[in-house]
Amino acid sequence: GFGITQVLVDAGMRAMIADIRQDHIDEALAHFRARGLAERVDAVRLDVTDREAMARAADATERRFGKVHVLFNNAGIDPSGPFKQATYADWDYAMAVNLGGVINGVQTFLPRILRHGEGGHVFSTASLAGLVVMPAQMVMYYMAKAAVIAFMESIRGELAADGIGVSVLCPGPINLRHHE
Repeated sequence: GFGITQVLVDAGMRAMIADIRQDHIDEALAHFRARGLAERVDAVRLDVTDREAMARAADATERRFGKVHVLFNNAGIDPSGPFKQATYADWDYAMAVNLGGVINGVQTFLPRILRHGEGGHVFSTASLAGLVVMPAQMVMYYMAKAAVIAFMESIRGELAADGIGVSVLCPGPINLRHHE
C-alpha cells in the first residue's frame, strides 16, 4: 500500500492511507512530510473487517479531500500453515480480511463514487496465487484471492456504464511487512 500511495501522490493525486497498524501509518506520514507532501496525504487507522470503521474512514476521506474517485483495496494477510491444522477461526479471519475487506471497501465507497457522477476507478489487489493452484498450506489465501479476481471481473462491465473502471492486480511474491 505504501508503494502504491507513493506512485499516486507522485502523479498528483491526494490520498488517504488506511492501515490497521499505527506504526505503519506514522512511518508513511513521516515519509510524505519529509518530502513536503503532507497536505496531499492523510491517514486513518482501519480494520477492513469492520464495516462501521470502513464507513468512518470513508467519511474522514470525504471531509479531508472531498469527492472520492479512486478506491484501492490492498489489505491482505497470509495465514499459511498446515491445512490439516486449520481452524474455523483461521478460515473466518483469512476470508474476512482478504475477501471481506474488498467487499467492505466496494460496498462502502462505490455508492459515494456513483453519487458524484464523475466516474472513478476501483482497484483491488488479489494475487498470482488466485490464478494458479498453490500448495495446501496456502488454501485460505488463494481461495480468497481467486474470489477477489472473480468479484472484480464480474462488476467491471456494469460499472463501466457509469464511467467507473475496475482493475485487479495479481502480483507474484513480493517483500511485504505482513509478519513485522
